[in-house]
Amino acid sequence: TYATPMLNPPESAILALGRVRALPRYCPDTGALVRRHVLGVSFGADHRVVDGAAVAAFSNAFKALLEEPSLLLMHLR
Repeated sequence: TYATPMLNPPESAILALGRVRALPRYCPDTGALVRRHVLGVSFGADHRVVDGAAVAAFSNAFKALLEEPSLLLMHLR
């Protein structure tokens, strides 16, 4: 389901994407299990070069763009 991406010099960070899978997830609104599409994502970074806070900020921004693709249009202007 998940992978650990390996850095190859001179890389300082890497992103690995799994495949999109339909999995059961709990819906707090209805209390039922619902089918949701889930994408496994892993990050690797050389912490001598990249601060962990920067990786976390990138992770949050990446998640936001996946959840709301229309946000990409704001970055094209």
